[in-house]
Amino acid sequence: MRTGVIRDFYATLDSDKIGFRENAMVVFKATPEICERAALMEETTHVVLREITLGSWPYNCYFMIHGVNRDVLEGAIINIMKRLGINEYETLYSIRNLLPEMPRRLELTNM
Repeated sequence: MRTGVIRDFYATLDSDKIGFRENAMVVFKATPEICERAALMEETTHVVLREITLGSWPYNCYFMIHGVNRDVLEGAIINIMKRLGINEYETLYSIRNLLPEMPRRLELTNM
């Protein structure tokens, strides 16, 4: 880390094994500063600021959130959005994880 070869260490959790059964993407309109504030919250993951596509996709910020059930997610989302000062947003719940083995596959390809 001192020489800059390794930036940081991280772990990948098996969400099913730790009990996270629900995932949702929360989409909303925000200034870049508010989207960056969302990225600093410990409940959010995969926070992205993007351009609005007029006429088809009005949201320029989104994050993923994970929890043990939908009630937990909904409570956390309401809390996050209040802290951000955002009243209008959409919650898109995940139906199925299509890449459950992705972290393991990435690890194997980097050997």
